[in-house]
Amino acid sequence: MSDLSELIDRMKKATAPDHVLDRDLWEAVTGKCTHRNTHYVELENDERELECSDCGADTYGSDKWSGLTNSVDKAGALVEQALPGCGWSVGRRVRGQALGGIEQGEDYWTYAGWPPAGGATPPIALCLALLYALSAYRVSVTEQEKT
Repeated sequence: MSDLSELIDRMKKATAPDHVLDRDLWEAVTGKCTHRNTHYVELENDERELECSDCGADTYGSDKWSGLTNSVDKAGALVEQALPGCGWSVGRRVRGQALGGIEQGEDYWTYAGWPPAGGATPPIALCLALLYALSAYRVSVTEQEKT
């Protein structure tokens, strides 16, 4: 998903953690499979293995993407993976507005959402700030490639 606008729009509408958004966010940011289509494969000694139909990987214990919209720690780890060396922060204003911000060099991206519409939780706000940062970065890289 090179254009992140659809995912941004869906995440803005989120009012609570969402398993499907977790998967879509992980795939969009990392480019890695979340193993949506799995099947059992028979092994020797009457053992079975859960395998992804899309990428062929053994999928046992492969849910690193789970909880991104529910956990500040997991959302922060994804930010650090996607933008090494950046700083990030989350918070909540007095009236409940969730905040997420990312700083890298002289660039800063932030998202603030009012519950229940958009960015209802600090992890969702941080995920949105990450998507804005990646959108801006991808646009600037594309523009540099044209010159």
